[in-house]
Amino acid sequence: MYGVLLAVILAVTTAFIAASGSPAWYDPPAGMAAASAGESLENAVVTQLTLPRRDRGGEWSVSLSETDANAWLATRLGEWCRHRGVKLPAGVEGVQVRFHDGSCTVGCTVVVGGTRRFVAADVRAEVTNAGALRITTEGGRIGRLPVPIGSVVSALGGGRWTRMLSGNAPLVEDARISLEDGRTVRLLGVRFVPGRVEATSLTASGR
Repeated sequence: MYGVLLAVILAVTTAFIAASGSPAWYDPPAGMAAASAGESLENAVVTQLTLPRRDRGGEWSVSLSETDANAWLATRLGEWCRHRGVKLPAGVEGVQVRFHDGSCTVGCTVVVGGTRRFVAADVRAEVTNAGALRITTEGGRIGRLPVPIGSVVSALGGGRWTRMLSGNAPLVEDARISLEDGRTVRLLGVRFVPGRVEATSLTASGR
């Protein structure tokens, strides 16, 4: 009997410790180096979007490293959201990503049950025939403990972001950008590989 009780106590304690912690990869960058990397990434994206393409149009691809993505998320995401009227779920801080073969882990900290904890979702991304960018969620975590994605959705408190994680709303309804010169850049596909994400786009002439 005592052995069974000890086993239960050990299991509960282990689960609590796992739920309270965060994975080794989660370490949001900070400081001037991260800020500089985030700003450089924004400038590089603008340059790629506006480059002249053959015959004023054409398919092209870019690759983004996990390190650069996390620098931008740590230092520029808040300002980007404010300028576009986008609201993150209440209490969310330190959004970071980790790229795998075919999928991406998105993690952050949020208040769960009065305690700030790490939560994450494993997602895949696709561009639909209608031109929307959607994500499919494969699993979730609170701390280092695997949980149903519904637990992560509950921790984030509802709203558009949780509808996207649940697959009920696209991440981007229309994955196109109109340029000042009349051209349009349309996202064709997204591919995750370990440590990087690759995006393929098509620049079309507006004339």
